[in-house]
Amino acid sequence: MDEESACNTRKISISTLNIDKADDTIILSIEKIYKIFIYAGRMNGFMSEQLKKQINFTVVCVNEFARSKSIHPRTAFLYLYQYKGIDFLKENYDIEHTLSMEDTIEDLGIICKNNGGNLD
Repeated sequence: MDEESACNTRKISISTLNIDKADDTIILSIEKIYKIFIYAGRMNGFMSEQLKKQINFTVVCVNEFARSKSIHPRTAFLYLYQYKGIDFLKENYDIEHTLSMEDTIEDLGIICKNNGGNLD
């Protein structure tokens, strides 16, 4: 039995999207982000190198956003998902990945605030 399956694992749901939750840590892996992209209708067929880069960038952004706000990565992901930050990263990857991480995190904060978020 591997380490992940040995954990006390349960599911949390965002609409119809399930994310694994083990204890109090989210397992926010490349595979989970990939499933999110599939769920969002962004995939047809195989995963291109461009999409792999976009997924990696999204994972880094979620973790850096969490660090910058001193919150748990799970909380950061749920917040970014609910207030359209994840959608923003998907739609604007071509521009955002060329900016500094600080600028990207600032942009995410603005987008989420404009969509009803209130995390400061």
